[in-house]
Amino acid sequence: MADDTALTAAEPAEEKKQSLHEDTEESFHVDYNGIEEEVYSKYTYVEREELCNRELSWLDFETRVVEEATLSEMPLLERLRFVSIYYSNLDEFFRVRVGSLMEKMRKSPKAKDKMTGWTPKEQVARIFAKVSEQEQLVSSIYYDICRELAGKGIEIINFTTISRQDEALVRKSFDTLRLQLSPQIISSTHPFPFLQNESQYVVAVFAAQKEKDGGKGIGLIPLGTLPPYMFIQDGEKLKVVITADLVEHFVGQIFKKQIIASSGIIRVTRNAEIPTSEAALEDDFRNGMQKLINLRKRLNPVRLQIKGAKAYGIAKAVCKGAGVSQDNIIYTTLPMNFSFVNGLMSNHKYDQLKYPPHKPARNIELTKGDLIGYLDSKDILISFPYQSMQTFIDLLYESADDPTVREIKITLYRLSSSSKIAAALAYASERGKDVTCLLELRARFDEQNNIDYSRMLENAGCTVIYGVPWYKVHSKLCLITRQVAGTTKYITQVGTGNYNEDTAELYTDLMLITSNTDIGVDAWNTFEALSTGEVSTGMHSLWVAPDSYMPKLFELIDEQIRLGHDGYVAVKCNSMNDVEVIDKFIEASRSGVRVELFIRGICCMIPGIPGITENITVKSVVGRYLEHSRIFVFGRGDDRKVYIGSGDLLERNTKNRVEAFVAVTDRQLQAHVLRIIDELRKDTAGGWNLRSDGEWRKVQGEARYSSQEALAEYFESKTCAIAKPEEPRKITGFASWIRNILGIQS
Repeated sequence: MADDTALTAAEPAEEKKQSLHEDTEESFHVDYNGIEEEVYSKYTYVEREELCNRELSWLDFETRVVEEATLSEMPLLERLRFVSIYYSNLDEFFRVRVGSLMEKMRKSPKAKDKMTGWTPKEQVARIFAKVSEQEQLVSSIYYDICRELAGKGIEIINFTTISRQDEALVRKSFDTLRLQLSPQIISSTHPFPFLQNESQYVVAVFAAQKEKDGGKGIGLIPLGTLPPYMFIQDGEKLKVVITADLVEHFVGQIFKKQIIASSGIIRVTRNAEIPTSEAALEDDFRNGMQKLINLRKRLNPVRLQIKGAKAYGIAKAVCKGAGVSQDNIIYTTLPMNFSFVNGLMSNHKYDQLKYPPHKPARNIELTKGDLIGYLDSKDILISFPYQSMQTFIDLLYESADDPTVREIKITLYRLSSSSKIAAALAYASERGKDVTCLLELRARFDEQNNIDYSRMLENAGCTVIYGVPWYKVHSKLCLITRQVAGTTKYITQVGTGNYNEDTAELYTDLMLITSNTDIGVDAWNTFEALSTGEVSTGMHSLWVAPDSYMPKLFELIDEQIRLGHDGYVAVKCNSMNDVEVIDKFIEASRSGVRVELFIRGICCMIPGIPGITENITVKSVVGRYLEHSRIFVFGRGDDRKVYIGSGDLLERNTKNRVEAFVAVTDRQLQAHVLRIIDELRKDTAGGWNLRSDGEWRKVQGEARYSSQEALAEYFESKTCAIAKPEEPRKITGFASWIRNILGIQS
């Protein structure tokens, strides 16, 4: 049986395949990199050896991601998946970060990066140079994996070395596919078409006129509506055919009247930076966001990818028509669409080439239908993905049926495509509860999903609001209000990750659920402020950005600074670039405080520099699951304080978002949070250390030690056997309608 600390675990479920860019902070989703708009700070550039560029730091993280694909102990298809994650993340990086820099090149060309003093143009040049260098590394890794896959019966067709037998095999597929192609010849009477974002096109450059009705120029074949890959079973072998490569290989069969000098495949990446703050000024925020989403499809290109053995002649022919500078080209030999990896991952024939399914158990003690009673005396801590979100979903349904519950308020940032949480909220509304959903319509690349959910939840009777015009609401906060014998009681949930059942099985996150009255009052005040278009102030038990996040953080760091060499601070987050926070860590280091930072992605501070950051260490862990939780630890022993919450140490989180943090005060639950830090410290399997020379180096250890494997065993040991499923609830009305259209079973 589990102990009485109410750690929960997951009910049996089918293993979710990774969602690729797609997010997804959020592939691991777009959230994997978690990059969004930059917030300008009051700092200007001053040369400092301990600071490094945000964009290059992010690309360093991408190197760590793709290096996972070299680990021989990792199942082969999982290694291929890490290559696909690299490219998925890189797409978003160009759309968001490079897109933003190119806008700066146009509007503020002399602006300097506060970390390095580089202009936007200099940053973009360094980015393209580094990505081109990474391309060689990734290519080597990818083709090594392809060779190993071939030995396991999976052959990804390489058309530069294709055998006659395979050519005859795939020719049949091309003949079928050809009927779906719409080739175009670009000439003075047929202008260059608009290239859709991230769609592939086969390009043929014609050498000379062959017949009188022919002519020198280029041919273009759009592939956007075609399936990006095909699987062909050839005896015991599975042949993977990339559609773009297939069409390019037979391009001469399409433009028969032309002499083809060169051919290749192109793909344009367009800027995704839309001025979302402008939508908040519209009379109808939702309609304003819909207009901006449509606008995004036609923003300026920021990158042109070119693939082809004879691609040398394509750049000149395409750049002018596509509106891309030749400085912004990335030449590649790899597929530009890795969706075939999902197809392979979902094929059970190759399960031995994947991680075994992870099916954590749920805690029987928390499936007895009295979570509210349980919370009257104990807090609940849930650790994802080792434990299940179902406990929180059960709490929503139990609250819907509980006559003492009056209100449910929740902030929603990213929901799964088939959200059980949205269905539970709709059910609560139909059961007569006052349900308020703050849906953040500006969650990058999830805007349309959230717009759709806003309409569905409104139809179910929920009150839907959209937050604050100048601050994204990124908090993971839910408040359940009860009236018991004339007394108001609260149940408050604060988390580090989204209310998304899919990513809860892929990301490491934490969720605290408590009936603490002081926390409930702060949560109520937070929702009251957001409902009136304001940000909350004067919090006592919660840290709520932008008002109290940094002041509370600095207050607790200052306590450790006063302890000098006896002081200790540990932080686990996704990224850090806030110079004020960096300066506070440097102050702590100079005072002798030991500062341990576990930062998965961007880190703009170099540790270990004598006299500046010598008492600071920085470690990144990349593994099967995306390290997403945010944890803050101050001090040691009985005086230790532990917090969890939604915000990183990026300027966008500290200054330009609504974030929520809560203290974990129960000593047993604290021990579970601290166990995460302890295991990350020991990790040699996916661990990387940032050194004083600014380079990331793989952790070396005598034996492989995976923090994620250890934590899976640890947290699942706190639960008991898999509980029998409860009887399905009878759900009618709009709640039933939502469940039906989302495909959610009772």
